[in-house]
Amino acid sequence: MPKGKIQSVEPMVADLVNGWLKSYNLNYKLEQESLNTDIDNALDEYLSKSGGKGGNRPDVKLLLDSNIYINFYDRYYRNEFFPTFWLNFVSILNSDVKVPDIVVSENYQEPWFRDWLDDNYEKDLIDHKSYAREWSEVIQYIQDSPLYKDTALSSEKGWANEKIADPWLIAIAKSENYTIVTDEIKNINLNAMNTSKNAKVPDVCEELNVRCISMNQFFEEIGLSI
Repeated sequence: MPKGKIQSVEPMVADLVNGWLKSYNLNYKLEQESLNTDIDNALDEYLSKSGGKGGNRPDVKLLLDSNIYINFYDRYYRNEFFPTFWLNFVSILNSDVKVPDIVVSENYQEPWFRDWLDDNYEKDLIDHKSYAREWSEVIQYIQDSPLYKDTALSSEKGWANEKIADPWLIAIAKSENYTIVTDEIKNINLNAMNTSKNAKVPDVCEELNVRCISMNQFFEEIGLSI
């Protein structure tokens, strides 16, 4: 019988130990927090495990789907109830996450998030339109695939609508070798005899060899605890 994937216990151990330190009123730093200038510079220059500079911080860059941000600010970690989450998320956002401009525009329904991002994100937003060629390749894949109905492209929320972020995320991730984080779930019944009117990010990522993970996998990889 094949063994199941062994999940890392590091996040749970970190959370446990952080709780001990807090109970003794001892100061501590989370994995992604700045220590001091000298140590931060040394980490930035030190070779990471996957090659290149970056210390022990992962070199992988993450693109968060709009639904992940909505999960954070509306469904699970609303700022008025979980301010520590947002304080801890700032350093992660600036070290591990890339933000395309189209993802921000998709979150128009929450002005608080847009203001927070504007105040805390230190890098330039990715100009998604500079990946137009890669976007067209994603659209072409959907059009040629026997797995999707015409509405997967042509409906109001179909991927041929250039205001829809999903195909742009895949285009950017494929071009830059980034990882997408999404709340969407694979359509396990998708096949040529059971076509879908909607394209899902995990399904298309799998076909186009783009790495795609869930929100909980994201938390595990970055070692976030609150």
